[in-house]
Amino acid sequence: MRKGGLRATVGKGWLAVLLAAGCASPAAAPTEPINTYLLRQVQGGVELALDPYLQADRAREVFSTADQFGAAGLLPVQVLIQNGSAREVKVDPLDFRLVRPNGQQGISLSAQDAFSLVRKAVGMWALFPIVGQSAVGIQNEQRLREFEARALREVEIQPEQSASGFVYFQLPPSESNLAGSRVVCVLREGGDKDLNYEILLSGSRDAPVAAAPAPKPADTKGTPISPGGPIKIEGTGGKGVIIRSPQPAVFAKTAG
Repeated sequence: MRKGGLRATVGKGWLAVLLAAGCASPAAAPTEPINTYLLRQVQGGVELALDPYLQADRAREVFSTADQFGAAGLLPVQVLIQNGSAREVKVDPLDFRLVRPNGQQGISLSAQDAFSLVRKAVGMWALFPIVGQSAVGIQNEQRLREFEARALREVEIQPEQSASGFVYFQLPPSESNLAGSRVVCVLREGGDKDLNYEILLSGSRDAPVAAAPAPKPADTKGTPISPGGPIKIEGTGGKGVIIRSPQPAVFAKTAG
């Protein structure tokens, strides 16, 4: 086998191991009958329900990067829409906004922008293009597809049909309490009628886990001692006699 062929084979083997370990996609987000959701409104026969994924334990069932949501300030909100009207309803994720208690507003993020908040850095793996960079790149690609597959799509819902998916918002990582925040959105019925929704949120997100402090560097300062005994003997009158050890001096950490 040629050297290049062996390198490629080894690279593919490591790549398969890394991908199997870190890229298994969680199951699709489950949904319940829309009338069982607490956060919902009906306008003109069109019912809209929201289900914020506040805790990492729950989000982990749907997103493989859920453990990073708290530190990134990423809030996924599942949206369910049931068209009970006689006309089609147009849905656009960009028509969803998160309004915070202080009045600040944020438009829902695209799947690409949401993914960028938790994108896996290449780091030192860039030194190993066969194994590392390819593996991380493919992992990131699969994670991006995960966000895209779960996102609410721009779609037209026919009468008696439904649609669901996630909209993504970003909050300051330190802001965990959603009390007073609300999601506002517009659906368009028949292309000429706006249906306006405003739904208050409640509950608290998981607080970001603080990073462990870096270990302090070792103290290299100390008192030289000799393996053979003391190296200085004080004489009378404050004068001392230095006895040099034939062994190289070592350093012991000074207490305090």
